[in-house]
Amino acid sequence: MLFWTLLDERHWATGATRHRRNGKIQEGFRGLAIAAYEGEAGCYLFYCDEHWRVLNDTRHASPVEAQAAAEREFSGTIRSWIMQPTMKKEDKSNGE
Repeated sequence: MLFWTLLDERHWATGATRHRRNGKIQEGFRGLAIAAYEGEAGCYLFYCDEHWRVLNDTRHASPVEAQAAAEREFSGTIRSWIMQPTMKKEDKSNGE
């Protein structure tokens, strides 16, 4: 994960987009996360519930583009992103 933010009283849905899953409109997202997969170009903006389970996602060319997309959907996110520290490969091999 690169960035994350809770969706709370600092944010409001703009109505600019609608997300669907199995033909039903999704609402009530509680958090957003931006992540990239090693060896894959671009990144994903994940729309999560209160337990950080992914409910939907969108693909973007860069984290900056993902943040801009989030701001179009949830005004106020541009000021609330938290950068997630990343582990170095050698740290992962220590079992931490």
